Amino acid sequence: MTDDVPIESTDYWVKVVEMLQQNWALIEPGPVDRVFVYFVSDTSGVFDEMAFPSVQDASGPAARCFGGPQKTPCSR
Repeated sequence: MTDDVPIESTDYWVKVVEMLQQNWALIEPGPVDRVFVYFVSDTSGVFDEMAFPSVQDASGPAARCFGGPQKTPCSR
């Protein structure tokens, strides 16, 4: 994926994959009746995305793969 992906999510899931390497999952609203989970690497690149019909449907796989949701430490 080479296009910029605007991500506004303040909830994220983190998975430590190796020493000093983490992957992130963020749930973003999409077009009507669709949300996307974007998987982001330490280099800030989106390496995968999945579409779901709702946030509840998207939260299940993200939580199973990445653990519980985290809140960003900074405010907007």
